[in-house]
Amino acid sequence: ALDAEAHRRVTTLYFPDERIPLHPAVLSEGAASLLPGETRPAALWRIDLDGDGQAVATYVRRALVRSRAKLDY
Repeated sequence: ALDAEAHRRVTTLYFPDERIPLHPAVLSEGAASLLPGETRPAALWRIDLDGDGQAVATYVRRALVRSRAKLDY
């Protein structure tokens, strides 16, 4: 159900007085957030490219990440 809803919404929408998030707040502002100093599970991707930009090797593994600062974008 979460995957289907995310496919339906496509992106987070920002309006002057409102924000409609892609994911539920319990995830985006909680368990899946990158709050400074908090350790979170992540999927680490490494893709090696050749001189033409073609993928020659792909590695995916589980990792833990810890954000050091709150950044704006």
